[in-house]
Amino acid sequence: MHEVAGRVGWLLTELFALQIPGVEAEKDEMMSLGREFGLALQTVNVIRGLHGDWERGWVFIPQAFVPDGRDPHDLFAPGGRDRETEVAILEHLVPKAERHLEAARHYIAHIPRSEKGIRLFCLLPYLFAVRTLAISRKNPRVFHEETKITRPEVRRIAFWTRLLGGSDRWVLWYARHLAR
Repeated sequence: MHEVAGRVGWLLTELFALQIPGVEAEKDEMMSLGREFGLALQTVNVIRGLHGDWERGWVFIPQAFVPDGRDPHDLFAPGGRDRETEVAILEHLVPKAERHLEAARHYIAHIPRSEKGIRLFCLLPYLFAVRTLAISRKNPRVFHEETKITRPEVRRIAFWTRLLGGSDRWVLWYARHLAR
């Protein structure tokens, strides 16, 4: 995941550092958090797209996350599914995503409130990921169908984020609200 998602976090941090003086001063910490931000979005995408990825011939479940040592590809074969194994895999993937998302929130907190466009650029995918993870948590349906937030949820998240996204306290509260 790092080679794609982690590097995107680094690239965005480099670009933000060119634009925002405060980011340049905190660049080392932001590079680490930027990598985590990218990994957060990628991990949530893996979870929500488990079934769709399998249909395209890809399985992004690490072997170590499959409790009985089976090949992760076998989980999607006819008769290869069982709820207990699916829940166990989610119990590995979800906390990983949550750790990355917490780092992503800290990353966004380093972006000055005055940089509304850049904050919004980061906040929207972050909050969409928080909500998507919430509906994917302990939900073995992700192995059978793609999990998505609804259009009304997207509109509601975008509305409130545009209105209140300058407040780090609000971001923390809203992320916790969406995670329920």
